[in-house]
Amino acid sequence: MRVLPDILQARAAHQPGDRAYVFLDERGAEAEVLTYGELYSRAVGRRIPGRAARAG
Repeated sequence: MRVLPDILQARAAHQPGDRAYVFLDERGAEAEVLTYGELYSRAVGRRIPGRAARAG
């Protein structure tokens, strides 16, 4: 069984620029987008090896 950090790491490694979460404002308009690479960086405190230059 894989745990959430393992799953997140795999998604960030293979799809770093894909949207993980879209935050909406009070009117329902897009306010912020968080990619899998960004989510992994925030959750684990580091970037995916070999992707540091591409992650944003």
